[in-house]
Amino acid sequence: MENISAYLKKFHDLLFAGRENTRIVKEEIEKYIPIVLEEKDIEIKNGVVFIKSTAGFKSELFLKKNAILEKLHSRGLSSLKDLR
Repeated sequence: MENISAYLKKFHDLLFAGRENTRIVKEEIEKYIPIVLEEKDIEIKNGVVFIKSTAGFKSELFLKKNAILEKLHSRGLSSLKDLR
């Protein structure tokens, strides 16, 4: 029974690590761009952050992308390569 518990804990930890990364990305973007994002609108795949939002927001995100990525890297998310 203990083996199953350890196995399920690994999945639990992986799931919540992804949520934590999404929360950190949300916080950093909101520091640079005055918009309220929902965590459900942020998806991280293969080191790329995809954000579902308006065209105006995406334009502003493009302008501030490098500063946001540097801040994310300093917070321990060095695997992120791009924001879209």
